[in-house]
Amino acid sequence: MWRPELGFGLLSLGEWAQLWPNILFAIVTLASANMVQAQGTDQRAAKLQQEIAHGLTKLRQAGCQGQTGKPAFVAVQALNGAAKSVANGNPLGDALKASHYRASKASNVRLGGHPSSAAVLKAVAETYCDVLMDSALSELGVDVRGRQYALIFAAPFRPLVSNPEQLRGQALALTNEARSQGAICGGKPFAPVGALTASEGLDRAALAHAKDMAEHSYFSHDGRDGRKPADRVTAAGYRWTAAGENIASGQESVQEAVAGWIKSPGHCANLMNPRYREMGIAAAVNAGSEGGIYWVQTFGAP
Repeated sequence: MWRPELGFGLLSLGEWAQLWPNILFAIVTLASANMVQAQGTDQRAAKLQQEIAHGLTKLRQAGCQGQTGKPAFVAVQALNGAAKSVANGNPLGDALKASHYRASKASNVRLGGHPSSAAVLKAVAETYCDVLMDSALSELGVDVRGRQYALIFAAPFRPLVSNPEQLRGQALALTNEARSQGAICGGKPFAPVGALTASEGLDRAALAHAKDMAEHSYFSHDGRDGRKPADRVTAAGYRWTAAGENIASGQESVQEAVAGWIKSPGHCANLMNPRYREMGIAAAVNAGSEGGIYWVQTFGAP
């Protein structure tokens, strides 16, 4: 009777059983070696990351290309994560958002092929001195993988919102200065007009809408409940013969908000309207919202 023969190079079950412990040992040994190598690579990357972050701060303090030194960077873990995301090919804005870092300004630098932290620092000083010395960019993130480097320089989102009394005083002063000088709004000239005075009722209307936009991340004169500016003014208990509203988002100070309104034709015309006698102002901050900060300026005439 014909029976199959084991071919050349094939092992019987018994022979496999004898060799299996040695094969398993070889596999485990190889895996251990790879783990040690990976750990070594990670440790080198972490060391380079620290050296580069420290070196960039020293460069910034010393100054480059004749520019005066600036205060030290602050290394931020969220920006390290964003730098890693940028290194993976994601746009800077998306990387910052994914890392839950809100920036008012940011810049990223990609470098490749440099064998050491010293070489990276030399390249930054020679090519990216203006970014390094930008006084607005105070925080730093670094990612290292092999000889590829991603750096992020950022200004954190920190809106300057005064307490209600100070905010009201600042907004009134800026608005009344513009009204006293006259303005050209979208090509239309507006003659100087009288000063506005503060109104608590208009403040309440402004604050309610600013808070709602910040909490629910939208930007519109129409509220989520369908109310228009005049409806909100009425709901705040203000009896009016004329009412209006300016809104803005993203500006980090009342000075920026008012300046933006003056540059916008419709908002400028509102601000210069001679019918208005009183004003309200409010700001609401939610760093997780689309705009980050929302400003509302309300106008009225009793």
